[in-house]
Amino acid sequence: MDNSLSHLNRDYKEDYLLFEDMKEDPFEQFDIWFRKSMEVYRVGSNAMFLATSDRKGRCSVRTVLLKSYDKEGLLFYTNYNSSKARDIKENPWVSAQFHWPDMHRDIRVSGNVYKVDKKISESYFYTRPRESQIAVWASHQSQKIESLSRKPLERSFQEIAEKFENEKIPYPDFWGGYLIVPECFEFWQGAKNRLHDRIVYSKNQDLWQVERLAP
Repeated sequence: MDNSLSHLNRDYKEDYLLFEDMKEDPFEQFDIWFRKSMEVYRVGSNAMFLATSDRKGRCSVRTVLLKSYDKEGLLFYTNYNSSKARDIKENPWVSAQFHWPDMHRDIRVSGNVYKVDKKISESYFYTRPRESQIAVWASHQSQKIESLSRKPLERSFQEIAEKFENEKIPYPDFWGGYLIVPECFEFWQGAKNRLHDRIVYSKNQDLWQVERLAP
């Protein structure tokens, strides 16, 4: 069996990422690229790969959804008993990557992550569809299920739905938001001849230092 993937190549456009075209503030540059991604993808542009590691340095990565961002940081939500939350408790440094292949662009963001105020999490929880609220209660995220069947999950969902029928779903204290506070942004753009562009913003106290890295 030939498992070579050497034929899976792609051509990149001739546009280049020039330093003089970049914003001084990486949050402003992030906003420009993210808004463009929403025009291109409409749905799914807010998916990001989130990398965490435990105290032993064992890494995990998964896809989560960015739910809001501003100059304070990037916000996502999860179960506080999930594997990612356990990693964060042991090691709060994380990296997130946005990959937009049709745009030939990536953004990588690294920094410490913090739980947001309960009021913020609770407010967002009640913007979710009722079925999504029920699912938070029904699924003990990252815990083993008693069988390989989906039936235990579906049964749990039905039990929660019946328990709170005609009632407001209570906010679960074990679920909420995390804010990534960036200390590093890397903006990557594919270029001709694999001479890709990499512009990195690194935070030094209250200032951002900007560098170009070799691809």
